[in-house]
Amino acid sequence: MCVSVETDVTDSDGNLRRSRFLSARIRQRADIRTREVIEGFSGKLDYVDRQALLISDKAWNNIISSDTNPRLVFAHPILLRKHPEVSLYYRGLSLLSQKRVTQAVTNVAKWEDGTWVRRPSHGKVVDLCRTYNFIISSIIEGANDWTLEDGYRNIMATVGIGLDGTWSNRIGRDAETLVRDLTTNWLTREGLVVNKRGNTVFTLKGGITLIFGSEPDILFMKDGEFIATVEVKGGRDPAGALERLGAVQKSFAETPNRCQNILIAGVVTAEMKNRLDELAVKVFLLDSLLDDAGWSHFSRELFHYTLRIT
Repeated sequence: MCVSVETDVTDSDGNLRRSRFLSARIRQRADIRTREVIEGFSGKLDYVDRQALLISDKAWNNIISSDTNPRLVFAHPILLRKHPEVSLYYRGLSLLSQKRVTQAVTNVAKWEDGTWVRRPSHGKVVDLCRTYNFIISSIIEGANDWTLEDGYRNIMATVGIGLDGTWSNRIGRDAETLVRDLTTNWLTREGLVVNKRGNTVFTLKGGITLIFGSEPDILFMKDGEFIATVEVKGGRDPAGALERLGAVQKSFAETPNRCQNILIAGVVTAEMKNRLDELAVKVFLLDSLLDDAGWSHFSRELFHYTLRIT
């Protein structure tokens, strides 16, 4: 199993793809948009019953004494119910991930990206405000000179971590496309492509045909015989690992004995590894292909030792 720790940041399809994705999302500046919504809200926000909202007196006095608008620090149910997207702002102040707040609101992601269908109930927004305010109060109390600028840095840190998680999820969903792009780009750079029909059938040096399809995701043939197959299962949820393994076993069971089968997996659990050890399958972790050292190991195994075209 390949798990590489070496990365060449100057020339890596994986690094470039990830950086461009994160850069594009950061430029959208959802943190600024939500802050502008909060600042421009014309409704009255009553913070009289601060105890019910879990806003501590010490934190409140700190904010008031610094002439900071309290709505830019403490979440209020009226504002959150009217504009659910501002959850991103207060969640950032409290340094909480979306996963951390799902106990209070299961669809907080939809609130924040604006895809919610029904306006959230009063009870849900109160629960979420209490969660945010309790932690924000604790953060302010634990700092000697907390300022709103500190809060903004918390928001940016939370957004960055969230985007990294979004990238990981995207890799899981788009794993097949990712591996296909990495493979075709590498084969082209190495001058191993003799001819191609569309984007799914490639003739390689040595008389080998590469076919991108389904079950298997990638097939290599020569003189009508299967030489190697590659299955890509990019899902990262450990709970579904064995189900994905079952689909892999079904696909590999239909290949001839002399065919080399390769699995590229988003995650390999202990039980999954035990079962894979019983099969004649080479396993690579998807993340390892995103740096040059890992890709070099994979490509050498497939194109040099198995297909013998390099």
